[in-house]
Amino acid sequence: LDLSECKLYINEKTEPNFIFPQNTYIEPVSYFVLFSSLEKEPVTLSNSGATIELICNEQTIDYIAYPSGKNGDPSWQRKDNLNGFEKHPLTLFSPNGPPPKINLPQDKTTDSTSILITDSIEDPEQEEVQEEINETAPAVSLFPTAEPKQLIINEILASPSTDTNNDGVFKSDEDEFIEIVNISGLSLDISNLIISDNTKSRHVIPSGIVLENLEPLIIFGGGNNQNFQTEIKSQIASDGSLGLNNSGEEQIII
Repeated sequence: LDLSECKLYINEKTEPNFIFPQNTYIEPVSYFVLFSSLEKEPVTLSNSGATIELICNEQTIDYIAYPSGKNGDPSWQRKDNLNGFEKHPLTLFSPNGPPPKINLPQDKTTDSTSILITDSIEDPEQEEVQEEINETAPAVSLFPTAEPKQLIINEILASPSTDTNNDGVFKSDEDEFIEIVNISGLSLDISNLIISDNTKSRHVIPSGIVLENLEPLIIFGGGNNQNFQTEIKSQIASDGSLGLNNSGEEQIII
């Protein structure tokens, strides 16, 4: 892949923290480690947490948010299934020793009664094992992931006056909410999408969340949603607050 002029942004700054030089390439299943330079410091990561965005050709390629930590904590790494991040289990830093990789299935069939899976597993000793399975199975539902113009922020309540999350306690910062709606015409898997404002990530949607066409999802700032109406999907902001400013601000779904 050609990374020439791709840009790395930290905390959604207007100017990139780093621009990849011309003729920068990365081979398949390879890794590119970017160190902070004492002279230029293109990458300044805060221990209080931050968001990191990779943009190529004016399109967001990846966007992640990491939590606060302290000096001496191990690095954060992708989980084997690429579903989120976890702290490195053994060492502080191991750029040449990634965890075992599992390539996601490459061959799929639309037949609802059979499925062909080809897996390639590489262990830390660089030994590769391939296994092919061909068997019948029940109908398989594959949901597409969200793309631009398929989800909209439909409603924002920044200054509530009642107990909107129905937890029995009125608190303005906990009862404020954002409503997103699927307008794609399809069932959408919105797992791991991030809701961010112009300061930081506010909510990461958990795995396994699927929205049907025109179905809403409400994210409250805090409290609990156990008594909220069950026919509408709802969640509590994973960051602990939506931080909606009554004077107005920008909200982004990534």
